[in-house]
Amino acid sequence: MKKILQILISMQTMGYLIIIFAASLAVATFVENDFGTAGAKALVYNATWFNILLILLAINLVGNIFTYKMWTKSKLTILIFHISFIIVLIGAGITRFISYEGTMHIREGAMSSTIMSDKTYVDVKIVNGNKEVRSSQSVLMSAFSVGDFSQSMNVDGKKYHFKSVQYIPNAKETLVEVEEGGYPYLDLVTSYGGSGRVSNIIRYGDVKQVGPYTVNFSDNTLENAINIKLNNGFMQINPHETISTMAMTGTPMDSIYPGNWSNFSQGFLYKLDDLSLVVRNLYPSAKQQLVSYGGNDMNYENALVVEAESEGEKTEVVVRGGKGYQGKASTFSLNGSDIYITYGSKIIQLPFALKLLDFQLDRYPGSRSPSSYASEVVLIDQEEGIQ
Repeated sequence: MKKILQILISMQTMGYLIIIFAASLAVATFVENDFGTAGAKALVYNATWFNILLILLAINLVGNIFTYKMWTKSKLTILIFHISFIIVLIGAGITRFISYEGTMHIREGAMSSTIMSDKTYVDVKIVNGNKEVRSSQSVLMSAFSVGDFSQSMNVDGKKYHFKSVQYIPNAKETLVEVEEGGYPYLDLVTSYGGSGRVSNIIRYGDVKQVGPYTVNFSDNTLENAINIKLNNGFMQINPHETISTMAMTGTPMDSIYPGNWSNFSQGFLYKLDDLSLVVRNLYPSAKQQLVSYGGNDMNYENALVVEAESEGEKTEVVVRGGKGYQGKASTFSLNGSDIYITYGSKIIQLPFALKLLDFQLDRYPGSRSPSSYASEVVLIDQEEGIQ
């Protein structure tokens, strides 16, 4: 035991640990650049081996203080360096294992006492008749930790197992044309009021809400809706109000009246008051596929593919969410139970509130680019009478 301790606190060991520590930080920097902060945390910062490395460094530093009697006056500067490093490691440990982080969204003049957690969670709820079982697991999803989520549950004698099998960051929905097993999809560009253009992917049989307007893409005709259907492979439209149409080539405007089915084609602009419709494409047989979007102009929710299994029955479900999103539940049935899975951050209630008095934004001279930010806030704790 004494020999092991001597090896742990030796200067040679410290040298090796410092080299490994520096190399780890270098690797983490490159990983973060290519795979984001979550990838760096999964591979390095939150990894068990990195925590062990920091513990060994702390033991080595403490051991060297006593081995070389650094409390003497001549070694005071070296002692301060060692103690400072130890304090940094203790602080890192508290931050890593005890504290919690989050983001507070607050407007100027408003007050808030909640934050959205920095950590992400996968919540599972199983409902079987009048019995309900819930679970919540903190996960760190990245390209290096696809299988980070795994959960087994039991409800009314039935065993369920869930595990993540695929992770798609910044997941954008795209359509892939297939010969068999596909559905008709309509790519419809809409613009309502001053909201700008939005591309809507609508599967045949679905209804899409655009502002106060309902777009129905199916064989069924709905009242107070813009009805679109397929007739021998061609689209037809039957609106609930009169729609004006104009070809992109600039031909004179025409009108489509309620109660009549008319052609609905590419190359035309359809207007109903402050709603504009343009057909971008029609896919007679396609499937939706999620791909990671690499552009910087748009942000999409991440996607987590979860495999659910119970007594021989197995299915996969896509759950959208991620850091900064509360997540919307994906619902499905398995082995006689209704299952709800969400993926995202949680709202955390704080023991105090912050009021934003003033948000200050400075810009570079002659430019609209921000140079610095500052916020004047007031901390309010009603229980302690602090303000």
